[in-house]
Amino acid sequence: KIFYFAMIIALASLGLPLLVGFAAETLAFYGAFTSKIFATPISIQTLTIIAATGIILTAGYLLWMLQKVFFGTMFTKWKTLNDLTPHEVVVLLSLTLAIVFFGLYPSGLTGYFVPTITSFINLIGV
Repeated sequence: KIFYFAMIIALASLGLPLLVGFAAETLAFYGAFTSKIFATPISIQTLTIIAATGIILTAGYLLWMLQKVFFGTMFTKWKTLNDLTPHEVVVLLSLTLAIVFFGLYPSGLTGYFVPTITSFINLIGV
């Protein structure tokens, strides 16, 4: 059971579409790509594309981590451990449902911080 929860959480941190990390990643990269504020020797679009390649490295690392943790060799001292208890399933299921819900409906979260960001932008005069 724990593998499925770990996989969903890992894929959400990767920014897979329809999971909570996708909205944050999309907003961050779109904002950086369309930014005209920073004067850099290299264009901000080029730097954003270079930064976006980190997504590919992250995907490889997360899949490698899942493989090593769940399909690697098990030490004998861990053989007596049990799988999740019902209480742990309830907690992880609620977190997983929140990850999927806010992935499908990200404005449920963004609606809280947009007014603060807007007032901050007005304050610094950008």
